[in-house]
Amino acid sequence: MRIKATTVYAVRILGFMMRRPGVTTVSELVRGVGITHQYCMKILNELRHAGLVVSEQGCKGGFRLAAEDGIITLYDVVALFEPEKQSEKGWKAAEGDLFHSHLLKIWEESVERLKGLKLKEIYAGCSAEKTF
Repeated sequence: MRIKATTVYAVRILGFMMRRPGVTTVSELVRGVGITHQYCMKILNELRHAGLVVSEQGCKGGFRLAAEDGIITLYDVVALFEPEKQSEKGWKAAEGDLFHSHLLKIWEESVERLKGLKLKEIYAGCSAEKTF
């Protein structure tokens, strides 16, 4: 399975934010994750629309996690940025075909593993400055 760069950077952004209490500025994210300001804002807006981060306005504004950082899973991010990977369309198209039944089983196991991987656990022990 090929994962988009945007998905990887979204995980890195959330991981960076998890290790810094309170509000994180876009400038801090750009430096910490190593992406452009425009690309960072694009990802943050998608994360905000999904309810994973909240925008804080004002001179000390930026973004913060919307909920406890321990509840965001890798599946949450993959489902947001890789919606085509969530469709079972085509997996069941050839019912009875052994190849497709094995692929479907692998897919279902992968989804369960992604749902069990909390970002907080992935980034446990990393410094606030290291995201990858």
